[in-house]
Amino acid sequence: MEPGRKAKPDISQNQLQSWKLLQEFRTLLNETAPSFPLQTKKGGPKRELLEEDYLCSFLFAQFNPVIDSMRGLCACSRFKKVQDMVCRRSMSLGSFSEAQSVFGFERLEELFRKLAAENIGNSVKKAGIPPGLLKSLRLVDSSVFSALPRMAWAHWRTHYGTKQSALRLHIKFSLLDEKPSGALISPAKTCERKALEKMIQPGEFYVGDRYYGRDYKFLERLNDAGCSYLMRLYETASIKVEHDLPLTDDDLKAGVVSDRIVRLGARKCWHLKSVRVVRIEKPELDEPILLVSNQTDSNNLAAGLLADIYHRRWEIELFFRWLKCIFGKPKQWHWFAESAEGVGIQLYCALIAALLLSRRMGKLPNKRTMEALRWHQTGMIDADELARAIGQTKP
Repeated sequence: MEPGRKAKPDISQNQLQSWKLLQEFRTLLNETAPSFPLQTKKGGPKRELLEEDYLCSFLFAQFNPVIDSMRGLCACSRFKKVQDMVCRRSMSLGSFSEAQSVFGFERLEELFRKLAAENIGNSVKKAGIPPGLLKSLRLVDSSVFSALPRMAWAHWRTHYGTKQSALRLHIKFSLLDEKPSGALISPAKTCERKALEKMIQPGEFYVGDRYYGRDYKFLERLNDAGCSYLMRLYETASIKVEHDLPLTDDDLKAGVVSDRIVRLGARKCWHLKSVRVVRIEKPELDEPILLVSNQTDSNNLAAGLLADIYHRRWEIELFFRWLKCIFGKPKQWHWFAESAEGVGIQLYCALIAALLLSRRMGKLPNKRTMEALRWHQTGMIDADELARAIGQTKP
C-alpha cells in the first residue's frame, strides 16, 4: 500500500442488495445461448469461472455502489449468499481479470435487444404527437465515459501533452416508452454518424443534434435507407431556397418563423434531393434553431410539430445524466475491467439494469427512488414506507 493511503474498510454481506433482480437477470440470461465453451482451449482444463457467473457479477456490482473496485467485487465473492445468487464460487483477481479476454458482451447485447423490444409498446402519452409517428421516433446521441490512460485501445486525444483515453456510448432512445432501444459502444473518437449508420433500421425516424446534420450526404443515405430524420443544422449552413411553405397559428406559437423547401450545399454539384428546413426563434433561445428533415409534406407533419419533437430531444440527454448518476459517482465511472470486451460488458450491464428497474417499477427510477430501495434493502424502512417513497418521487 502507498504511504499515507488508507485501507478501504471490508465489505459485509449485510451491505449487499438487489438479490431478486439478480435472479431475474440470471433467468433471462439462461434463455440466451452461451458464447463460449467451458474449456479455455481444446484439451485444456475446465473453466471454473463460468460466463453466467462472470456477467452476473458485473450486474451485481452495478446494483451495489458499496463495491467500487475489482478487488472489492472479488472479496465479496467469498460470502455464502453471493455464491448462492451470483457466482457459485469465490473469484480470484487473476481469474476475474483473465475472463475479460475470454468472454465477450454478445449475450448481453442480445439480452438488451430483447428487453428493449419488450419495452416498446409500454407507451408514455405525448400530447400532440400522433401514435403512429411516436412509435417510430428515435432520439440519437452519445456520451463520453473517461477511461484510464493505460487503456490504449480507447485513446482519444492528447491534451496539453497528456494522453487521454475515453469511450463513447451511442444510444437510440425510444420516445414512445422513454427507454433505450439500441446501443453501440466504441472508442470516443469514433464518428457519431458512422455509429448511427450501423444501427439504422428502415421505418425509424431519427432526431439528432447539429453533429448529425453536418454531413449532407449522410442525410441522403438515411433517406435512401428508408429512414426519416429531423436534425439540427449549423447557422452557417449553405441553403438554396426553392419555395416557402405556409405557416399556421400553431406553428407561430411554437416559435417557427419560416418553413421552406431547400437544397443544401454551396455548389450545384453538391446539391442533393430537396429537403425541408424549419427555422425557430424564441426570446429564451440564445440563437435561432435550424432543423432539417426529409419529411417535406407540411400537411402530414406541421412545422410546429417538428419543433415540438426536436424540443423533446432533451430526454436522451437526461437519460445519460441519469445513467451516470445512478450507476456511478459524479464525474467518475469506475471500470472493473479495462479491455474493450470488459468495458462493453459493464456498460451493457448498466443498460440492462436500467431496463430491469424500469420493468419492475414501470418507469426509470430517479436518485431518490434508488435511495429508498437501498434503505429498504438494509431494513431501515418497511414495505409501506418504500411504497410511499416511490409514489411521492417525481419521475
